[in-house]
Amino acid sequence: MEAPEGHRAGRQDQTRGLQDLRLDVRLLRHLPHSIGHRMRRAQGGSNAFPNLLPFLGLGNGLMGDDLDHHHRIDSRIDPHDHAAGWQLDRCQDPARESFLLVSEYGSGQQTWILGSGDLAFENPYEVEAA
Repeated sequence: MEAPEGHRAGRQDQTRGLQDLRLDVRLLRHLPHSIGHRMRRAQGGSNAFPNLLPFLGLGNGLMGDDLDHHHRIDSRIDPHDHAAGWQLDRCQDPARESFLLVSEYGSGQQTWILGSGDLAFENPYEVEAA
């Protein structure tokens, strides 16, 4: 997301931008939620759109891992989080790795976040066979 001229993009701008991703955040509206890094910053992860997702919970573990998904994902205790693309390793490129976008009804779809913040539901990096 481009910051207006003379304005330094901060956490609020990034949060507003993530909400513009058109992710279905209806489930998160009335529960504590936060923006999390798929690849930890300590591992080289950035604040670019492909590396950020809205997670249920604040990441402090006070709500328990059932309600604080951010804490559970950061703790790396559930291998399903990695399989779903919500948690990435240092060798993975967040822009090229899909994640599971889960609807309010529990169904999911493989999704990629583009550098612009838009979502792609087909692999934008897949080379078509001739």
